Amino acid sequence: MSFIDSFAEKGVMYATKIQDNKVLSAISKGLMSTMPIMIIGSLSTLLVALKWEPYQNLIEPIRHVLALPSTFTINVLALYTAFSIAYNYAISYKKEGLIPGFMSLFSFLVMTPVSIFDVGELSVNALTFDWLGAQGLFAAMIVSILSTRLYIFFTDKNLTITMPEGVPPTIAATFSGLVPAMLVATIFTII
Repeated sequence: MSFIDSFAEKGVMYATKIQDNKVLSAISKGLMSTMPIMIIGSLSTLLVALKWEPYQNLIEPIRHVLALPSTFTINVLALYTAFSIAYNYAISYKKEGLIPGFMSLFSFLVMTPVSIFDVGELSVNALTFDWLGAQGLFAAMIVSILSTRLYIFFTDKNLTITMPEGVPPTIAATFSGLVPAMLVATIFTII
């Protein structure tokens, strides 16, 4: 066996181990899920930033409209990532993914710094884009994995509300996730 064949075989072995890891797999799938959003934002950025003077003069009246997709995709990528990683991580444990996804989003937002702006005599609290884009991406990954793992732990410990037989499955699933969701929300609010 040649050096290249041996190297490739070991590379495949390590890649398989990484792919079998639920955390890394959830992060990989979660980031891949945001690919359409990133492509839309990238195309918007490209349309606004194309450095050709006649084109720039043409789009000047609608530049702000062309920049909107970029603002609400690339600049808030951490929000999409927090949800999609948590969703995929919950699915890997054979749990329903929407409630953990929303709890991850809540947990990330509650941990995001809020800026205070003075507008005249008013003081306004606002979330800026500073931590919602690429700068907050790593924090979104960590928060999504931790909040989902806590949700799964509480669910596995049967800290749930069980509904009677006649209740529709959607409502039963919502109530079964209520107590774990409240516990996760409490923990991340305290943090």
